[in-house]
Amino acid sequence: MLFTVDDLCLSHLDNFKYFDEIKSCYPKLDIIAFAIANYKNEELLVESSLFKAWFEKHKDWVQIGVHSYDHEYPPDADRDDEENWIKKAKDGLEPFLPEWPTYRSPGWQTTSKTIPILKKLGFRYIAYESKVADIIENRIVETQVINSHLYDVKSIERLKGVPVRHRVLRPVFRRRPLEAPAFHHPQALVPRLLHLHRFLLAPAFRLLLQRVLV
Repeated sequence: MLFTVDDLCLSHLDNFKYFDEIKSCYPKLDIIAFAIANYKNEELLVESSLFKAWFEKHKDWVQIGVHSYDHEYPPDADRDDEENWIKKAKDGLEPFLPEWPTYRSPGWQTTSKTIPILKKLGFRYIAYESKVADIIENRIVETQVINSHLYDVKSIERLKGVPVRHRVLRPVFRRRPLEAPAFHHPQALVPRLLHLHRFLLAPAFRLLLQRVLV
């Protein structure tokens, strides 16, 4: 399960204190915050000392995603120069983005051109309302997304109703997902082989085997 929040900008930044409260209760919480590079063409995050200080404080557990340049109407997908607006948004947020950034369009609107544009601009993931896709490998990597909007305090407070077991989220997309899993290492196989050995010697397994062979 993955938590995300849309509309990160200076106007709504103070509301992130509610996520800070959740984090204090659940230290392993990670989240992707989709930011607006220059909200209403009045809040350029890359030039804001306030946002830079906020980012330094939260960067260990908040990953920044791209959520348009100005968030004005019409959204990126409905603009003739969709690529230009997505590029402006990415360029404006570049200092805060991970190596392989994630894009979420305003209103989750996309066109047949969106994914090719994202690939061209160096994105790795696209986040829809309730799932995240790896656009390079062409596969869904997360199907349980709990989303909120930073301007909507009630949508954040609803997260407190999510079962506690869901607070520990799987890692956000910070590193290259193509790295070989740790269990491929020979040393990591030892405890698994020992576990298999104990299972094969268990009385219940021997009884089952006898019934099959008789």
